[in-house]
Amino acid sequence: MQSVILKPLRYFFAMLFLLSTILLFTGLVSALPLSVFRWVTWLQFVPSFLKASTALAIGSAGFIVVLLITLFFGRIYCSFVCPLGTILDAGYRMRDLKSVMKTDTGKPNRNAGSEFGAKDPLADIPGKSKPTFHISYPLSYSYLHPLNAISFYLLLLIIFTFFFHNILLINLFDPFSIGGKIFALFRGSALMALACIMIFGLAGFFSGRRYCNMVCPAGMLLGFLSGISVFRISINSNRCKECGTCEGICKSSCIDHLSHRVDFDRCTACMNCLDSCSEHAVKYRYLGFKGKLHKARREYKAAPPADASRRSFLCKSAGGAAALTTLIIPYRFHSPLETFPDPMPVMPPGSISLKHFTSHCTACQLCVSSCPTHVLQPTFFEYGISGVFQPKLDFTRAFCRYDCIRCLEVCPSGAIQPLELKEKQKTQIGRAVFEKNQCLVVSEHKTCAKCSDHCPTKAIEMRAYLGDLKIPKIEEMLCNGCGACEFVCPVKPDKAIYVEANSYQRKLNPISDI
Repeated sequence: MQSVILKPLRYFFAMLFLLSTILLFTGLVSALPLSVFRWVTWLQFVPSFLKASTALAIGSAGFIVVLLITLFFGRIYCSFVCPLGTILDAGYRMRDLKSVMKTDTGKPNRNAGSEFGAKDPLADIPGKSKPTFHISYPLSYSYLHPLNAISFYLLLLIIFTFFFHNILLINLFDPFSIGGKIFALFRGSALMALACIMIFGLAGFFSGRRYCNMVCPAGMLLGFLSGISVFRISINSNRCKECGTCEGICKSSCIDHLSHRVDFDRCTACMNCLDSCSEHAVKYRYLGFKGKLHKARREYKAAPPADASRRSFLCKSAGGAAALTTLIIPYRFHSPLETFPDPMPVMPPGSISLKHFTSHCTACQLCVSSCPTHVLQPTFFEYGISGVFQPKLDFTRAFCRYDCIRCLEVCPSGAIQPLELKEKQKTQIGRAVFEKNQCLVVSEHKTCAKCSDHCPTKAIEMRAYLGDLKIPKIEEMLCNGCGACEFVCPVKPDKAIYVEANSYQRKLNPISDI
């Protein structure tokens, strides 16, 4: 009965969040009210956490809600909300359909031998019977001993680098940002986007939710809380016939049917195991905060290999050395944020400073997809290695509209701080620089005033030069760096007027005479 309610509920929310995310990143949101989609980014864990690190407010409290939900109901974020998790599940579903088509009605369970490619954990325990049950449900996965040391030290590495204002690992592994980068590709190359979706679909096909439990920073962090969650998957030992069906369908490989245990750190609460058990031994129920184990657990457990402790010691030692290395590196080498890149990219309005922007932007590409003039473009190494794919304003393509605040509205991580339109108009993101000798007025003695005509703040004034010819004169404290002058300048390839970025965005003088 639980699966009749919980699984359709998961499918509904997973598809709702996935479709909403696709609409956001393909740029279709411009035709719909933005408020409809804000809740999609509000519940995304990593961007919400980064936003809260700048200012804890209602708009940045989504990660707190996710933590509370995880504490009560387990890692439902991974199955209900995460768009990348839905893509992985699609690959899992393809494997499930493949196994359905090739199901052998007389297929034995894990107790019968080494069908799963591993030695029977009960084989070395004297006196333990190994019953065999024949099932017709497709078996795709098998219980794997947790590699907690690897995931723990990787998470530790991500946290350490974040404290040193380097979010490269977050940019690479945050599931929402990965999904955003993939869906944003549909605007440029649908074939590339489909190829990326296929890669993650294959990852789900072959390894289930291994990525979520060993690489994803949100999944690993939520896994610690889900281990003590109030409601969890439980196996009734009195009902269980040890057929292994629930284990075979578990894409997180966290169910050990031999010992009637569920590794809650890895369980993503997908609810697939609920309707797999013909004896209704698997339930999603209240277990309390204390994390108590199943009362009717068998006296035997899946025995780890004899040298498990040695391998664990070596693994943890190597992880500890890697963690210490991350502490030493910032002192041995200069941070890329200590020296400004040359030339420095022009950051979006509301970025505050280079340090703030590069340490909070997850490069999800939402601002790039939402920009109506497409002046925002992803970079590669313009911000340094840690700023891969973070956006900049490319004035060779377009300019920043004076009456637009779209990127300030959609940024989910707080890298671009929200500003009112009047505040944005008085924020100087850069300043125009005039190269006199390259101007057509000087080099070819032609009349040109395009830069002055298109300047929205009237920061460019035409002054007398020779006869009837006039050349631009820039009032720096009136220029907001929108790039309109650079975009319309007819000089090629090097513009006669261009915008230099500010490392710290500052306020302009009041414009009273415009």
